[in-house]
Amino acid sequence: MDYGSIIQHYSKVQACLRDGGFQTLLLWGELDQYLTVEAAQAYKHDLPDAELQFCNGGHWLLEAHFNEVNCALRIPFKSPVAIQCR
Repeated sequence: MDYGSIIQHYSKVQACLRDGGFQTLLLWGELDQYLTVEAAQAYKHDLPDAELQFCNGGHWLLEAHFNEVNCALRIPFKSPVAIQCR
């Protein structure tokens, strides 16, 4: 997928998220100038068991807050995750 055609694929992406059954951690910059806090919360519709964490950062969260992101990713997953959505 490319950004220009992503909208037409939303239903496939959402179905993959709903039906995937994998653990999900959403790290979101609460100051994101492109994707709002409400956009992050919308993921919980398709991923009700996802853990959603907000960081004091913007869209480029990983680059600006590497240590915080790295620490958040050190969570114990129940099993290896293999995403196979087409």
